[in-house]
Amino acid sequence: MVKCVKGYECVSPRLLWMRLKVGLRKLFVLGVYAPDMSKNISIREEFWESVRETLMICEDNEYVIMLGDFNGRVGVKRTGYESVLGTFGDVSVNENGESLLERIRVERLRDECVKEKYLSNLKEKNSDMSAENMEEWDFEYVWDRMKRGLVDAATEVCGISKKKNDRKGNTYWWDDEVRMIVDAKKKAWLDILAAKASNCMSDEIEGKESLFRNLKKSVKDIVKRKKQERKEMNDKRFSDNFRANVKMFWKFVRTARGKSEESKMNVVRDEDGCILNDETLVLKRWKEYFDVSEEASVSSTSDPSQDKDSESEISMDEIMKAMKSMKVGKAAGYDRITMEMLRAGEGLVASLLWLFFKICCRRGQVPGDWCGAVIVTLYKGKGSQQDCRNYRGISLLSIVGKLYAKVLIERVMKET
Repeated sequence: MVKCVKGYECVSPRLLWMRLKVGLRKLFVLGVYAPDMSKNISIREEFWESVRETLMICEDNEYVIMLGDFNGRVGVKRTGYESVLGTFGDVSVNENGESLLERIRVERLRDECVKEKYLSNLKEKNSDMSAENMEEWDFEYVWDRMKRGLVDAATEVCGISKKKNDRKGNTYWWDDEVRMIVDAKKKAWLDILAAKASNCMSDEIEGKESLFRNLKKSVKDIVKRKKQERKEMNDKRFSDNFRANVKMFWKFVRTARGKSEESKMNVVRDEDGCILNDETLVLKRWKEYFDVSEEASVSSTSDPSQDKDSESEISMDEIMKAMKSMKVGKAAGYDRITMEMLRAGEGLVASLLWLFFKICCRRGQVPGDWCGAVIVTLYKGKGSQQDCRNYRGISLLSIVGKLYAKVLIERVMKET
């Protein structure tokens, strides 16, 4: 086995990698020990960022094997994760497990087969996106072609994750002990029905009914005990870690409140307190509350006819450096483009962005999608859910727009 080892490194106490050559196959084995839920969110994010950086050194012809303790519970709900989650497992889910599933899904573009298909689709959809055509075409049309090409290619390869409402609520207390006693109670009930259908003796039916009543009482007692144990465990974790992990604190608060805390944005009140339930009026009220500007584009601030020196134009190296420095796993803006799509496109996407960024610089103009934001409302947890003032807005901006801004900011910082 020692002869198969071609290299290794202990990146941190929680992360190490090893290169193996077994026969004709090259393996890149990554051993991980993820921080548990008691650790601060910044520590957990730092760990996953180091995992991403380590995976970047993996060669194209190597098979990646990642194993270890992820300290996460992923549950058994496969909707949207059919390609990464099996059909068997424990039903419980925690935040680490949810993050792990999402990371695997968005990182699917790193898979060589999927990545190759994604690049092939991109080339096909952008075959006529030459520098000459991009200069001649309408500015917004060029951006729309690039946007649709990226989103459609990713959708065809990875699909779309769909979420369903969870009607069972919080069932973290459910385990094998509860499952066994519930199954026994169901079987006892079926035995009663079978005995009555077979016209059995009344004593036999009474005995089965007595067994069913005892099992029913046992189920209630066990469920009550499991819920109490879960509550005590959460209380202990909360008291031990709430100062170090504010995010976990609010997760416990939401769990304790139950599912009645879901915000209802389809009915709101206007400034006079009158209820609005028409969709158009509701959207208008939200727009007034957040004071969204109706301007969809930025006018040119420079003369397009003025040519810049070649030295001042944005370079490919600047774009690649900015793409590498930006974090993945972030929500997309109005254009639906994520950083994973840009990185998976490698040189093809970088070249398209290079041509488009140069046009933006020369014209002093950016697409309207970069100027808008998707506002997600978060209920503050108190007050009427029909009052807009009890919500906090989070703006999701265009990832490509933020990439362009990062390139310009780096240039300004070099000059100052």
